[in-house]
Amino acid sequence: MSVVLSVALGVIGGLLLKAFYSMVRQVSPRSYTYTASHLERSRGKVAVQYAMFRVLPVFVVSLGIVVTAVRLGLDEVVSLVVCTALFILLSSVRSIVGRMAAEGGGSAFHALLQSISVVVTIVVAYCAYRCSSALAIFVPDPSEFVNAVWTAVFVGVVYCFISDVTRRSSYVDIEERIELVVRDIGGGLWEWARSAAEREGVPWCVIGAIILVEVSERPAWMRYLERLGSGILLNKVTMSFGVTQEQSRIPLSDKEAILRTICSAKRFLGEETVTTLKKVTKVRFADLSPDEFQERNRAFEDVRRFAMRRNPDSHYGNMVSQFAREMNNLGK
Repeated sequence: MSVVLSVALGVIGGLLLKAFYSMVRQVSPRSYTYTASHLERSRGKVAVQYAMFRVLPVFVVSLGIVVTAVRLGLDEVVSLVVCTALFILLSSVRSIVGRMAAEGGGSAFHALLQSISVVVTIVVAYCAYRCSSALAIFVPDPSEFVNAVWTAVFVGVVYCFISDVTRRSSYVDIEERIELVVRDIGGGLWEWARSAAEREGVPWCVIGAIILVEVSERPAWMRYLERLGSGILLNKVTMSFGVTQEQSRIPLSDKEAILRTICSAKRFLGEETVTTLKKVTKVRFADLSPDEFQERNRAFEDVRRFAMRRNPDSHYGNMVSQFAREMNNLGK
């Protein structure tokens, strides 16, 4: 009976931890959630905030599970193992399986990142276990703990309701995103890519938008890991390389990847789309004539199809099309 109750306590802890992350991911600012791109997570204050967001909840819940199990006379090791394993299955393992089942590349590298996340979770849970005796004073008694959980649930529900009405957008505007990306890849490479696109007659807003999306999810340190992983695998596995994440078995430089992307865009995009997108329009959509409005919509729909040819994920296609539209409007 003790083992069953220990498992039940662990299940409650794992579900509580997963529910917490799911709720925060939807309603909190990007600095504290997985919705921040990898580039944003690795920058200054946001990096520290994200590290705390990733570590503290796991530590606190693990500590609460261990101390509560001891006070109830249950097996704290069983409870902690079940809690940690359930959370890992519902988060990292589920993410790995989902990415592998989806179309498109990057699943191998995604699995590597999630494996690192699994290790971090296990280490944090173990640290909580080792510190449980010293920190037990901060964990409420079981009866108080139940009241605290119900209070937290109530506050969470109220907060979700209020935030739906009052929350502000956490969207990073195009100029800020460009600044982040240029800092990551270097101004020289950004301008070289612009010149290469213009030289080949490809609208710069399309290539620039692809770089923005890809670098936001694959900042410099992740691209370095990709190259390192390819070397470890003796270049026998197709991976994505460079600031435009082109698929190849042999590692590509940033310029080689950009040139491949430019050639693909040149082959795919129609002549009408190219002509339309070379007209930089710094006017509001409301000021466009109906014909101009339809013309631009067709062009950016063509861009979206091109992006989805690279990556079938509809979110990816929408992001590339949106960034291309914003860069075109700003003349960036």
